[in-house]
Amino acid sequence: MYFGTATNQEQWSNKEYTELMLEQFGSMTPANVQKWMYTEPEQGVFNYTAGDEFANYALKNKKVLLCDTLVWHQQYPSWLDEKTWTKKDLLNVIYQHVYNEVKHFKGRCFSWNVVNEALNEDGTWRQSLFYNVTGTDYIETAFLAASAADPRAQLYYNDYNIEYPGPKSAAVENMVKWLRSKHVKIDAVGLESHFIVGQAATEAQQQQQMQSYIDLGVQVVVSELDVRFETLPPTEAGLAQQTVDYQASINACIKVGKQCMGISVWDFDDEYSWIPSSFAGQGDADLWYANFTTTPAYTGVVSALEAGIEKGYKSKEKLRL
Repeated sequence: MYFGTATNQEQWSNKEYTELMLEQFGSMTPANVQKWMYTEPEQGVFNYTAGDEFANYALKNKKVLLCDTLVWHQQYPSWLDEKTWTKKDLLNVIYQHVYNEVKHFKGRCFSWNVVNEALNEDGTWRQSLFYNVTGTDYIETAFLAASAADPRAQLYYNDYNIEYPGPKSAAVENMVKWLRSKHVKIDAVGLESHFIVGQAATEAQQQQQMQSYIDLGVQVVVSELDVRFETLPPTEAGLAQQTVDYQASINACIKVGKQCMGISVWDFDDEYSWIPSSFAGQGDADLWYANFTTTPAYTGVVSALEAGIEKGYKSKEKLRL
């Protein structure tokens, strides 16, 4: 089991940030540079310079490399929207993109987020370019291409608001059943776990939903954990609740055992959080404040992880913060 963080290269020029990242986390996820708009900016023209820099840096520093993301309705290149596609041609483009990228990084990526956020809140399919042209075939195509390119990498579907029972999580379960019935390799479900303080799924709900996925024959991963405040600055009571909310995800993962492969936060320092630019007036979601001091949630997470180590996880280096 790993405990890691997403990050961007431009942040590594901050020495204090980089020292904390390398000291505290056992895995690294590239927040942007492996996404389609960067790796294939022109059709058939691949650019892995930034992705290679990230991958080589992570592996040089003996971190587990979690690769992200292959097919998503955001951050794909503009040339995809500039053409009128037949189903056959778009599926071929998706296959070639996924196969080429995964093949390039073969042997370096422990896992791949293959398809990201393909569902609406009510469990229906998101009306993306990929779905509108190919139906659900693009999902199968992406997983087939990834598994052909690197059979050893762990492949997962990733989404938000699927951490507790409901129509969206039920749709993910049906997706897993469908892919497995066709003998398509899917190894795990990624739970983004972007929560709001006081509104997060409970530990019991998360454990129940994780187990529901596991019972289908796949593993789970907490892939993008953070817990944001809707109103700033946070109160003392709010900070205490944030700690509880973080611990709920950690404990649920630990309780389902090794079928929860690991946990990643979506960056760890509020200075570099994605939230203020996406949710105006919200934030303070991470384990470190912008001045690199730890939050109460940090202490709570460490306590939960230490309890997990005592319960039998062998690799303290990768489990600890």
